[in-house]
Amino acid sequence: MNHKPSFATENLKNLKSKLESKQMSVLVGAGFGKNIHNMFPSWWELLFDMAYFLNGKEIEKAYLNIPVKKRSPKKKFIDDAIGDFIDSVGYLDLVTQYINRKGFQEAISTYIEDKTPKVIEKDSKRYIVNRCQGKNNEVELTDSMLDLHSSLINLPWNNIYTTNYDEMLELSNDKTNEEKLLLIKKTIEEKNEKLFNDLIHFSTFKIEQEDILNLMEENESLNNVVSNTVSTLTTPIQSSNSEINAKKNEIKQAEYELIRIESSIKQNNIELLKIQKEIEKCLKTVVHSSDLAIKRNRNIIKLHGSIRKDKDPYGFDNDIRSHYVISKEDYDLYPQKHEAFTQLMRISLLQESYCLIGFSGVDPNFLEWIKWVRDVLERNGESKKNYKIYLIEVSKNKGEDEKELFYENFRICKIALDDDLIIQFMEDETGLKLNKKIDRKKALLNLLFSYLKEENFETPDLFIQQYNSSRYANEWSSISTSKIISKAPDEIKILIDEILQHYNVIVENRNCSRIKSNNFIFSRSKVSLLQFSVKLLNDSKSDIIKQKKIFDLILIAIEDLMLPIEGFWNSEEVLFLESFLLTEDEKSRFSFLKLRGLLLYYDKTQFLSLAKKLNNNDILKYEKALFYAFSFDFKSMKLELDSWSPSKAEYILKKSGLIALLDLKSAAEYLSSNKTVFEKSSAEELLFYFQAIIYYDQNLNSVKRNKINSYITILESKGFKGIDKQFKSIVDDLKIKPQKIDRYGAGRFSLFNETILSNDISKRAKSIQFIQLLLELGLPLTGYYALKSAEEWYEVCKIIFEEFPIPCLFYSLQYSTEKVIRRIGQDYAYSDELGDYKKQILRDLLVIYLKDELPWKFKKSILYFCSELFVAVHPKIWESKFLLIWKKSEFQKFSFDDRRNEEYIFVIEAIKIIKNKITFNSIILSCLNNFEKSNSINFLYNIVHNDSFKNINIQNKAISKRINELIFQIEKNENLIFVFGNLNSKLTPLQQLQVKEQLKKIKFKEIKDPGAWRILYYFCKEDLINQFKKGLLDSDLVFNTGFNSPKSLSLGYNFLSLSIFNNDKIWTKSEAKLIYKKMLLELDKIDKWKLRDTDTDFEFMFKEMLSFLEVESNLLNEIRGYKKTKEKIHSYLNLKEDYNTIGNAFISDDKTNIINALSELSNLIEDKISPTEVNENLQLLLNRLLFQNGVALEAILNYIAVWISEESNKDLFLSHKNVLKLILDKYSKDYPKNVEIPFVRKQLVIIGISYLKIFGDDSKVSEFIESFKKKEFFN
Repeated sequence: MNHKPSFATENLKNLKSKLESKQMSVLVGAGFGKNIHNMFPSWWELLFDMAYFLNGKEIEKAYLNIPVKKRSPKKKFIDDAIGDFIDSVGYLDLVTQYINRKGFQEAISTYIEDKTPKVIEKDSKRYIVNRCQGKNNEVELTDSMLDLHSSLINLPWNNIYTTNYDEMLELSNDKTNEEKLLLIKKTIEEKNEKLFNDLIHFSTFKIEQEDILNLMEENESLNNVVSNTVSTLTTPIQSSNSEINAKKNEIKQAEYELIRIESSIKQNNIELLKIQKEIEKCLKTVVHSSDLAIKRNRNIIKLHGSIRKDKDPYGFDNDIRSHYVISKEDYDLYPQKHEAFTQLMRISLLQESYCLIGFSGVDPNFLEWIKWVRDVLERNGESKKNYKIYLIEVSKNKGEDEKELFYENFRICKIALDDDLIIQFMEDETGLKLNKKIDRKKALLNLLFSYLKEENFETPDLFIQQYNSSRYANEWSSISTSKIISKAPDEIKILIDEILQHYNVIVENRNCSRIKSNNFIFSRSKVSLLQFSVKLLNDSKSDIIKQKKIFDLILIAIEDLMLPIEGFWNSEEVLFLESFLLTEDEKSRFSFLKLRGLLLYYDKTQFLSLAKKLNNNDILKYEKALFYAFSFDFKSMKLELDSWSPSKAEYILKKSGLIALLDLKSAAEYLSSNKTVFEKSSAEELLFYFQAIIYYDQNLNSVKRNKINSYITILESKGFKGIDKQFKSIVDDLKIKPQKIDRYGAGRFSLFNETILSNDISKRAKSIQFIQLLLELGLPLTGYYALKSAEEWYEVCKIIFEEFPIPCLFYSLQYSTEKVIRRIGQDYAYSDELGDYKKQILRDLLVIYLKDELPWKFKKSILYFCSELFVAVHPKIWESKFLLIWKKSEFQKFSFDDRRNEEYIFVIEAIKIIKNKITFNSIILSCLNNFEKSNSINFLYNIVHNDSFKNINIQNKAISKRINELIFQIEKNENLIFVFGNLNSKLTPLQQLQVKEQLKKIKFKEIKDPGAWRILYYFCKEDLINQFKKGLLDSDLVFNTGFNSPKSLSLGYNFLSLSIFNNDKIWTKSEAKLIYKKMLLELDKIDKWKLRDTDTDFEFMFKEMLSFLEVESNLLNEIRGYKKTKEKIHSYLNLKEDYNTIGNAFISDDKTNIINALSELSNLIEDKISPTEVNENLQLLLNRLLFQNGVALEAILNYIAVWISEESNKDLFLSHKNVLKLILDKYSKDYPKNVEIPFVRKQLVIIGISYLKIFGDDSKVSEFIESFKKKEFFN
């Protein structure tokens, strides 16, 4: 929402701008403590007991002097009287009176310490305690109570000043960062010290060895002189060259060591500079002005003293008499006693601005502080709009004129947060809403801090996280397991000691990141450790402590690798390992590893049994919700999610992922509402948060999306690995090159080349890690976009779906890509490994589809998947459930809608296999009622071609009535030609007669669908053939290439092929000539088109023309130009072909050439010409089938099945008996990869039956045929 410009919002923008440009510090007052708890006193509450001490007796007397009937409640009277007394004396003078009455300064110190909440520890918990108005207060201090303080100190203020005595700001500051950095610094300095000693050692060693080498070379030179002089010696002097070379090698090795050491020292020094820079960023508490010299910025400066702890010396700054600034004298003398603090603030105010939080306009601290810096504020007074002080107010108080004038004179910009315009502005800027469930003042400050907050990725915490992650990974990669198979006790002992040198660092940093790098470099030692885990534990049993440490590393390694324990250990070994589980934490971790394995293998019984035994924590809640998700039981999953309120970032992300399965918008809202949890967590979790927000929220505007993407880029540039890179790492290791995925058999006659895919068993572990990574992140595979393409997912899925069918199914169905889902469905269908499990999967999915709570994203993919599984499961298992789906009115509506595809495919594939009369008739009646829809014709066509339909009687009352109605509408609707063409065999004799009578009324010339002509020919070829031929000769469909005009072409293959009439020879010579003229006209159009565009493919029409010329050659060969026309078309086709002979095509791996050559060979076989060439090429094809060689196998099988089943081709196969039998034998044992198995089996059955017809009974071939009719395929 856009607002009109206002001073209020402009001032807020200026404040933010100054903060971002490092021109802002903050001053925190007493009121800010109220955000923790009301026991933090206001000025009035702080002074109450003091005022009562000074004037309590008089107040009590005054109360008693009031007549009883006129008295107000005593507490109210005393509160009012105390208030009047404080107002009359003044805050600061009241303190002075108290000190004077008590007689010593220390009295006010103990008073303040009594009233200021202090932190104590009790039973491993923190509490804040104080005493006010005679009441002892004690409240547990939780992390959430410090949220606002944490938010404030994490904003990029130059310095944080406070007048508060309490330690809440310090508690909100993570001091451990500085401690960790100092420890890292110390470790590196110690390494450098050792390196310097090594440097001295190798430098000295090198000098010494060089001196020795010089001496050796001098001796060698002398020996050579002697040798030359005394040449008559019978025994030659021994040469020392080998010793000299050995010495040179020693010196060279020392030089290498010196280079390595110097490089390491240099690298360490760079690291030390980085660490020092990070230390500078850590907030440091300053309570003494001398500490101001340590660093200029990033300090928490206690201006009025800090609550004393045990052993703290008395006094504040340089004032040993007073520990707290509170009295009038303290304020008056502050510039003198605490000059360094005063000057710092005055100088800072010249250079920057201040934001005041927790002050009221009459707060003494505020008013006195203004006095100290008055002269700075009065300078350049003419620039009053250049505010130096921004006072944040959270109360909804109407401004007083005198106070507003005071603010203006001192260039104080008051920002009243409780203003509708301000609230709306901050909500719009942050995308958050004011939280109305909490205290309004807290909610306003929360919103303000969210508005002021800019993601800061230069914090010490991020540096430490990355340092620890690198150190952890390097420690694992440094473990050597080369001698792990050794049997020598000494070698084993050394190996175990070497492994355990890395133990402390690994154990200390095992939680440095949630997702560990599983790159080979970092995981090889973990894999080796697990593979030889039992051996290592047995080898170390002589030392129980070392043995336990080895087990600790084994447990960490299996968690890091994200592989199920079943992959490394058998049940006996698991029991052995469990004997090392000593602590509850270890037992829990191992149990959840087992639970995850049961989830992956989808062992329902064991999963639920183990789950009952485990504590109901975040892990169990998530695993149970996942179990319901894997079961597609989204109702139970939602109930589980509704009862789960995780507080850790890891599980909030995981819960959001499960919510995303139901609704992406809800997932984004849930995640956004928990952003602060991620900000307080690790940089890795924050990175996951940013990426998940983009993944879920499609409504993010471009500005916010770009901003979040910039955060992601920064974090990843610092070495943190985001979601995309986590998956890319695994995909790269799998070396996946995504290819276009289609159904098996989908391109069997396609004129495009295909690639045979390979499967590498070694990729199994990486594929499991891919799924485990999904589970660890909790994200669905598809959100606003896909984490990985469907093709990439398929490469993972195909490797492990038989081992983990349910998880693979769950993630597969999150895609809606038809070709990939159907290919996966085929893999499940053709898997022998899955066996009867396919029945359960199909049955369950059909039941699930009918459930209202099934998310829409799964509906489409379930239909695609099941459409391929029908063929593998007997219809008696699923047909009744299919019928329930079919009878859903909405489903039927979509099934007949040609804009929808999933319902159509689902029904088509089911129709091919159904067996029940009720199912057939239900679909037929619906098709009759939707006959105008093209899908209805396709449904009927597939019903008719289902073998089970042959014995089905469709003539029930409803269908008969509808058929009788539609017969008399044939003349008006072309679609009904298809309806009755498909159902002709099921019509009564009377109905068949009525159909023929109605066809006589049809205007044949107006028939536009080539398919309708084929059906009409069936009905007309006896009685109406002349009417039919006349209509056909007048039709535009004959040789219709698709020319709309000479310059416009729509290639759609919408032509009527004359080949359907070839066998019947229906044309007279004059009719053939008319058709020939039509062909020449179309050929002329093609010639002219080719002059402009040589790339357009007219192959389909050239083949149609050539077929007509050859079939009708007896009627046409006398026509002038016939031969040239035929040669021209031949030349066009030859230009298209990339092979010289049919045989060359058959020995190539070019699918396009093979398909074209099959068509040519088919023509030769049909025309009974070139028998020798046919026989040779047939042998090539059969050999190709036998060796399952390369591409186009399905197409070749189909052609062979068609040829061999033709009675006229019987002699053609007589010489190929042996190879045909070998093919049947080969395919009965093993199928080629990446084929549609039901289709292949069907062709083999046809070939087998034809074989028996040609060669007679053969028991072996009969066995082959039965094996191809395996019971799980019903098509």
